[in-house]
Amino acid sequence: MKKGDLLEGIVTRVDYPGKGIVETQEGICVVKNVLPGQRVSLRVTKKRRGKAEGTLQEVLEKSPVERTAPCPHFGACGGCIYLNLPEKEESALKCSQVHSLLEDSMQKAAQLSGIGAEEYNDILAPDNWFEGILTSPKTFEYRNKMEFTFGDAWKDGPLALGMHKRGSFYDIVTVDGCRLTDPDFSLILRTVLEYFQETPLDALLVRQETESCLDTGEPQEVINSLNSDAKQETETSLDTGGPQMQRVPFYHRLRHTGYLRHLLVRRAAFTGEILIDLVTTTQMKLDLSGLVEKLVSLQGQTETGRLSPVVSGETDTAAEKRSSTGTISQSAAEGGTDIVPEHRSLAQDVPHLNGKI
Repeated sequence: MKKGDLLEGIVTRVDYPGKGIVETQEGICVVKNVLPGQRVSLRVTKKRRGKAEGTLQEVLEKSPVERTAPCPHFGACGGCIYLNLPEKEESALKCSQVHSLLEDSMQKAAQLSGIGAEEYNDILAPDNWFEGILTSPKTFEYRNKMEFTFGDAWKDGPLALGMHKRGSFYDIVTVDGCRLTDPDFSLILRTVLEYFQETPLDALLVRQETESCLDTGEPQEVINSLNSDAKQETETSLDTGGPQMQRVPFYHRLRHTGYLRHLLVRRAAFTGEILIDLVTTTQMKLDLSGLVEKLVSLQGQTETGRLSPVVSGETDTAAEKRSSTGTISQSAAEGGTDIVPEHRSLAQDVPHLNGKI
């Protein structure tokens, strides 16, 4: 076996974190994104010290327990790796992985402590005390908090909002219909994404000529310059072909430019109220009242009908950092509550500090 070889083999087990052990005629190779029982083809990418690693090329035969994943984004999205296993088999696989991790840790602890094999087998061995893992009572729609990332679907591709693509640090998969959350989360994701896809940047830029920006302390001419630079940056991240509508840019991790970072959606466990938090940079000053109106208009379309939209920026303003409350939230979240008195006080002060009122 050498680097570059194309091999076939059977996945005998999958160790944590998702490392499949594939037995081939040439030896053992570790491959990710596989299931026990699959027959796969792989390409060897690394071979050193008797250990080989490879990448999955094709699943030649499915595992006997494999099923069709109930999510349209499975395989592309990097969020779930065992969704094509029934719940019982997934639980058994994870239980085996946890047991293996515990056994390895206990054996190392025994060696460091000078504990002999007999004492280890009688006391420390996980078989003596490990009781397995507990499964969630809900198979789907059990997450009450999700952080969706803004980015492009591929390099210089269309704006996307969702989870990172499997095996990619930059590409984003729009996960409308994700089975981890209830339909309300997808409704909110669609609304926010469509707003920024359809609304031109020019329609949102805030332009003032004489006043200073109180939240940064910089003259307004500097802010206008930042807005102009950010607007120009969008020209490099749009689809090609024909006239282009300049859109609000997402934050680019390599260039450190852009505006949109994350969309945080959280449902309160006791009240059912949904908090929507749009996290941005402060490289631009945009009027997002239209987005707030769209989110508020979703009242009645959700299961609870209670939404609290918030827009917050990563600023140097101490009060905004401490309160984590956006400057437009007071007008948007009339039904929102905050049980921490200091947060309520700071939330009322933030608009004044930022010159909004």
